[in-house]
Amino acid sequence: MAELSTYAENAIVNWLRGATTMPAETAAYVALFTADGGLEAGTMDNEVPNANAYARTAAAIGVAADGVGTNAAAITFPAASGGNWGTITHAALVDDNTWGGGNVIMHSALAVNVTVNDGDTFQINATKLTVTIT
Repeated sequence: MAELSTYAENAIVNWLRGATTMPAETAAYVALFTADGGLEAGTMDNEVPNANAYARTAAAIGVAADGVGTNAAAITFPAASGGNWGTITHAALVDDNTWGGGNVIMHSALAVNVTVNDGDTFQINATKLTVTIT
């Protein structure tokens, strides 16, 4: 993920100008989306519906080197249960594990869209979630 949200961009600029302190994020979570629909602005209308066992999942990002951090372990979502999640096209790092809540920190389109049907498990393999700030 390399696209900062407006929320994160504003936090960085306000910190640089000494107007605020950086928000202390205690954890970051991965949220999945079926379309972009305004992730830059923080709009989360296209998050996978809060049903069929979908839940945001913690993203354990390792220590950054040269502006890049990755997930050391796989990020595994619960298996879809009771229905389909649809075709996942985007993912975002958010600061709240509550469906639809919190702030988008970073977002990106997936390299390949993934259809999650009832019984499927969505997983981001170790080192495949790359967080880059350039």
